Amino acid sequence: MAIKIGTDLCDPKRIEKILRRYGKKFIARILTTEEQDYLEFGLNQKNLKPSINHRIAARYAAKEAVAKALGTGIGKEISFQDILILKYENSSAPYVKLINNAAKVAEKLGLSKWDISISHEKTMSIAVVIGYSENN
Repeated sequence: MAIKIGTDLCDPKRIEKILRRYGKKFIARILTTEEQDYLEFGLNQKNLKPSINHRIAARYAAKEAVAKALGTGIGKEISFQDILILKYENSSAPYVKLINNAAKVAEKLGLSKWDISISHEKTMSIAVVIGYSENN
């Protein structure tokens, strides 16, 4: 059975600074249209907890964690656009969806299932992912 793990931390204040400088250009670089739609929904909610900066930081960390589990990191082989962090309908639970090169790398490694945990604290967002094969 193939098993890979990845983890990453991201400071929401860092995301806030990047958003002030680059705005939607940064969001479009790291989030797919589908993820941005979820983000837009969150922006329309009052008293949003966690903050939008935390939500973006968590997705950034989650994508980095997946790329670490794949052994590539984000860069030449895999982009942020190849990894989607989505939410199940009627649930706050996230899930990982891989497309393009990320899906190809995962297939080569025998990774067909992903578990993910995301958490927020005042000054940090964290993501841990485990990729594994369905077959024992």
